[in-house]
Amino acid sequence: MTELHQSPEVDTEAVTICIASIGRPSLIQLLRSLETMQQPVPVRVIIADDSTDGAAQRLVEASAPWQLPVDICQVNARNIATARNACVERARGRFAGFLDDDEWVDDDWLIHMRNTAIHHNADAVFGAVDAVYAPSTPPWLEKVGLFRKRPGDTGARVNTGATCNALVRLETVRRLNLRFDEGYGRTGGEDTEFFHRLATAGGVLVACSDAKAYEDVPAARLEIQHIRKRYTRGGHTYARVMLAHQSSAQRAAFYAAALVKMLGTGAISLMAWPFRRDLGLLYATRYWGHIGKLLYAADRPSPQLY
Repeated sequence: MTELHQSPEVDTEAVTICIASIGRPSLIQLLRSLETMQQPVPVRVIIADDSTDGAAQRLVEASAPWQLPVDICQVNARNIATARNACVERARGRFAGFLDDDEWVDDDWLIHMRNTAIHHNADAVFGAVDAVYAPSTPPWLEKVGLFRKRPGDTGARVNTGATCNALVRLETVRRLNLRFDEGYGRTGGEDTEFFHRLATAGGVLVACSDAKAYEDVPAARLEIQHIRKRYTRGGHTYARVMLAHQSSAQRAAFYAAALVKMLGTGAISLMAWPFRRDLGLLYATRYWGHIGKLLYAADRPSPQLY
């Protein structure tokens, strides 16, 4: 592991920020926001370089020095779950935070996340994500809110979550020996499965609406083909996670409901599209999600996002 800043002895109250990256330039914007945020406890950053050529390390080293302790570990697996596991293994302190390398955070992000975790004795906390679109993005497309995430009001219990804005209690992760399932490493959804297992094991998972991250949405991610793949994968993952320990009868009921909902949302999408494109696309995403569930029923592979 490459250390770009001398790390002091880790404080038991410290927070380790975990970032998996293949070296996208947006990583620097995230690190800058972490340096300028309020830090109620010592903060350390671990970057799992999951590129095949050390791209993330070169990018971070080119912008050094950093005020925060920044450590880089080479993963080189092109597997997002493997990269997240590398971060968790090296994390120290009371909490580990997770953010994506194309995001940045408000200066009070950590204060809200940590306070929520402590006040609600939570094992995981999930913050909100706002999408930032290019000026050329059609207003109707922004209105759909495809990349906006709202886990719920602060303190509300949830049964799973995502690593795009999360804080986890490391003691709980170690006690339960939790790891991200590397079988999801090319499709995504490893975080949904990880946090669902945490909840199933009795973990307390809550939302924090005040802790905001922001995500740039490039034009390529707004193409219909990408949106379709994203939501189909989401439905496939949801079925895979939620049906893991269900009976045959429960599975049959789940798939029957998915089929009915697929037909209904597909019909609404087609009817709405000529008059309300935003509504048409919203129902199309639901339609694709149900398609994903049925693809899982047919033992078809999930679309790959990585």
